[in-house]
Parts: sequence; C-alpha cells; structure tokens
Amino acid sequence: MEIKDLIFDLLEEIIKEINNPEQQEKIKQKIVDPFIIYIVKQMYPYLISTCIIILLMLLCIISVLIILVKKNYNIN
Repeated sequence: MEIKDLIFDLLEEIIKEINNPEQQEKIKQKIVDPFIIYIVKQMYPYLISTCIIILLMLLCIISVLIILVKKNYNIN
C-alpha cells in the first residue's frame, strides 16, 4: 500500500467522522462557538465606535439639511 492510498483512506475516514451529526455538534461547541465569541469580544470596541461615528454623521447631515432649509425659507 502506497502512502498516497493511506493518506486518501485516512482523509475519507476523517470526512466520514466530521459528517457525523454527533461530531459536528462537538466541533461546534468546542471550536466554532469559542472562536466566534473571541472574535466578537475583539471586535466589540470597533463596532461600538463605528456605530457612534455613523450616528454622528447622520446627526451632522440632518443638522446641515435643517440649516439649509431654514436659510432657503428665509430668503424666499
């Protein structure tokens, strides 16, 4: 048996095990969920600051619009 065949058989067995719903749940609980939690914890400050910046920009746009409308209304 060649090493190529051995690796192929090993990969096939790994794929079978990964496709097992019981194993998928273990992978989700032990690997995927902690990884997602870590990413969210790391990104949280950036998400908050981005939301604040977008909110401030929206307020600036609305205030400029109000100023323009009042100024245009006063001219007419």
